Amino acid sequence: MSSSDPDELAESLSVLVSVLDDPEQGKKRLPRIVSLFESDHRRVRLSAAWACLAVANELEDEDTIEYLVRRLSDRLDEEHVSLELTTTLDYISTRYSGQVERILEQMDHEEREQGSVPLPRVGNFTRSNYYSSDHSRDGVGRMQVAGAESETGPRHAYAASQRDERDQAERERDRGESDGNEEADDADGNGGPSAGDERENAFGAMGQERTEVASIATGSRFDKLHILAARQRGRYADIYDALVGNGSEEEAVALRLFHDPADTSDQFDYVARMETQLSRWEAVSGHDHIVTALDWSVDPKPWLATLFAGESLAEFGHVPPERVLDDAINLADAVSHLHGNGVVHAGIDPGNVAYPGALVEGEGQRPPLLDNVGLMRVFRLHFDPALHLDPRYAAPEYFDSQYGGIDHSTDIYQLGAVLYHLCTGKPPYTGQFDQVRESVLNERPAPPSTVAEGVPPAVDDVITKAMAQQKLTRYETVEHLQQELVGIRRRDEDG
Repeated sequence: MSSSDPDELAESLSVLVSVLDDPEQGKKRLPRIVSLFESDHRRVRLSAAWACLAVANELEDEDTIEYLVRRLSDRLDEEHVSLELTTTLDYISTRYSGQVERILEQMDHEEREQGSVPLPRVGNFTRSNYYSSDHSRDGVGRMQVAGAESETGPRHAYAASQRDERDQAERERDRGESDGNEEADDADGNGGPSAGDERENAFGAMGQERTEVASIATGSRFDKLHILAARQRGRYADIYDALVGNGSEEEAVALRLFHDPADTSDQFDYVARMETQLSRWEAVSGHDHIVTALDWSVDPKPWLATLFAGESLAEFGHVPPERVLDDAINLADAVSHLHGNGVVHAGIDPGNVAYPGALVEGEGQRPPLLDNVGLMRVFRLHFDPALHLDPRYAAPEYFDSQYGGIDHSTDIYQLGAVLYHLCTGKPPYTGQFDQVRESVLNERPAPPSTVAEGVPPAVDDVITKAMAQQKLTRYETVEHLQQELVGIRRRDEDG
């Protein structure tokens, strides 16, 4: 802590007290109050948040609300934005939604006239021309899943089975296991290569794919890159098993070529956002329980080389009961590492929990890894969110903006939902999309101890708190959740 921090904290507390005593005087001090969100001191930022909300709630005049929306939104920065800032904006945008919508539309109009580059979404709060009526109470990046059409859009049934039939069909198609003779199409409408199209060459791909992989091989930090097998289509990327090397050292990797958005007009923004997120993933990937990013670039398209992650929890279904607490603690440790480095995963579900080793007792058993770090923050802006995050594990704020933005608390909820799966082998909720949405917003899942034998009641309590609908009743930090799990494990060992 610097020598000026105590003075800054004392000033912020003094400002808060004065605002509570006299909101009108507090309004005059708003420029200084807003500047306190830049502080490195969390208590200073909290004082600024309370002061802003006190002025807004007590006065409720349009000028004050507009000033706060404009000045606070000006400070949104994906690199350094604080939870206190986004929470303040989320609260104001929820309580004064009609007025905030008009303000944002005006800001959008002003920026369009000035020819400004659109700014990205931060949490649930949006800037510039990324604001639309879709981000209202009806849903944040509403999840509409491919399937049977209905009046309100496409839907899909999410069963409680261990493998989603859609994903299984895609895996069978891409691995050439389908009984059909017709050439399989990609989910985005591009034709995939049939078995007869494969050639024995350095890259094992044809046409555009070969060109892209060749360009990646040239631009990567590896001396050599050799594709070992035909691509597989993943949730976020087309994946190639590859061998890379520098000098005499060689290593097996997964080369991921990330999917392109269907709307080509979004390509520039998509690539810029992917560049940011891949950089963040690389920065945190030294952790034992996070998939390691070895090299990446956005040229000729966003791509990433990682160590092999293995199969996902969604594919395995469930883990042996004796592993549940250890795996949950390791995943919580990974999330803690992300949050400590300012990274929000935003897409934690069984499909993004990878097991590099076997899930049976004995040699080869290894702890889980978090995969696709932070990518959901990009993909939900450019793709159907439900194709990249299973709605059964999604936090309420993904469905309804009154629950706030996508932030650290979202990860805590979704970690709790994955813990539910670890304990039971099942998702917390099942049914059609609309059924899942209503359940997430209005119900609590059945306690795991009533679904599977041997689940301690204390684990029920942890999951219930982590998956609370309102953020304020969830764990404040993932470290608190982790500490409770460690305590439960210790009691089990002593008992």
